Amino acid sequence: YQGRPRFSIFGIGEYSFKPFKVAISGLYKKPTFSMVLPINGQTVLLDDTCYFLGFDTYLECLLTATVLNSPPVRRFLGSVVFTDAKRPYTKEVLMRVDLIQAARLLSFSALADVWASVGYVPKMEVLARDFDEYRERLLLSGKARDVIQYSLF
Repeated sequence: YQGRPRFSIFGIGEYSFKPFKVAISGLYKKPTFSMVLPINGQTVLLDDTCYFLGFDTYLECLLTATVLNSPPVRRFLGSVVFTDAKRPYTKEVLMRVDLIQAARLLSFSALADVWASVGYVPKMEVLARDFDEYRERLLLSGKARDVIQYSLF
């Protein structure tokens, strides 16, 4: 780092400044994806122990967090992660999660079951139609990955 600034921030991109995030600590032993919402109207930044997706809306964030916390995704991660590792959840492991396929496997009532299992009440009314539209957007993103990237950073 000779001739470079004494301090640098790595892994900062446009996604870092999105107001809503779904994050997981690489150090967790259980796959728990958390919604990170603005605090006092300010975007929250995360350190390098976290992997996250950034969103412009609460609804996108909520639906993505719910899909990632669903039983099919948890079972998948449980089958590919070594929880004895210092950092069980790496970018490589998380990139193996197929968000489109996971959303296809779920019904709207399955989302409600995930919310009920953790005692979460969404901050807005969420309808089955919202989840259907979310899945459609995911399908479109899968067809045009250059335009919309759903990958974990």
